[in-house]
Amino acid sequence: MASVEQNELRRSYATGLPAYVREPNERTLRAAYELGREAVTRELDVLDLALVHHEALAAALREADPEDVERVIRSAGDFLVESLSAFEMIRRAY
Repeated sequence: MASVEQNELRRSYATGLPAYVREPNERTLRAAYELGREAVTRELDVLDLALVHHEALAAALREADPEDVERVIRSAGDFLVESLSAFEMIRRAY
């Protein structure tokens, strides 16, 4: 059963990723970083983030035109890397 924190991350990620795919810019990419920070603050882990990313990517791919699939995948990868940066900063601090 998912926790309240996991469900909140799931909802936020499901909004943030499609926004970035539609309009890849610094503002929408910043949302990924903030999601990662929020996950760390709520004591979620990388696996929680990976799971919600996978769910959001699957949804984005179901909605994508076939000619946009590669772009969606690349954009989703950028979004994931940015969201993981908060975890990486903490790891390096130790």
